Amino acid sequence: MEYKTIRQYKSLERSLLKKHREKQDGIITVKADDFKDDKLTLNGYQKLKTGCEFAISNNEELQIVVPERNIETFKDSLENIVAAELIHLSNKTKKSRVTALILLVVGLACYGLGHLFRADDNMVREVTIIAMSGFVWAAIQQWFFEVGKMHDKRKNLILMLTAKITAK
Repeated sequence: MEYKTIRQYKSLERSLLKKHREKQDGIITVKADDFKDDKLTLNGYQKLKTGCEFAISNNEELQIVVPERNIETFKDSLENIVAAELIHLSNKTKKSRVTALILLVVGLACYGLGHLFRADDNMVREVTIIAMSGFVWAAIQQWFFEVGKMHDKRKNLILMLTAKITAK
């Protein structure tokens, strides 16, 4: 079936969203094939993480349904994987903050150099102001946007750990 008009695309989108909303309600099901040797596979974890992020973005209460025989190993596997990811995010956040501070210092140094040499030439001052603006903007972007995204990921991981886990 080919969709040629915007109306058809929107109709398809509405029907898919309606079908998905009726089906989902914050319940993420982990299947038996997402386990190997009674441990959650990376592919299974990625599916779980994607489902949790979607449910969290829709403000739904998380419930994870796991096969009965894998429930105990699932909790341990999930804790181990999430702990490793939280450590990685923590290190990445620290590096991003340090990078932001370095960019800010370099930007301010560029501005200071323009005034230090007391350049009579307006062009030199303009170049230092432009350089300062670039470095300061990069610092702001790193500090607020990148670190903010990492905090959201951290929050999602913690909410995934605190989800209600049931057996099917």
